Amino acid sequence: MEKTITKYLRHLKIPISNAYLEKLILSHQDYPFLISIADTFEKIGIEYDFLKINKENISQYLPCLIHVERNEGDLIFISNL
Repeated sequence: MEKTITKYLRHLKIPISNAYLEKLILSHQDYPFLISIADTFEKIGIEYDFLKINKENISQYLPCLIHVERNEGDLIFISNL
């Protein structure tokens, strides 16, 4: 999950070290739940929204992180279709 978030932030050209990002996420009391990502984004000043969308509408929200219900919940970074 942390590597996916790092890829997303690099794509957005947000400078943050991998070690610092990992520390923020992994040390969160609710890790690995999505709230740990939301709180991390807030802490480093990144605006975000949690949305439930249909795959037909995904292109409107690119680039984005998608939470999928496989392997007990995974994050996927999508930059284009």
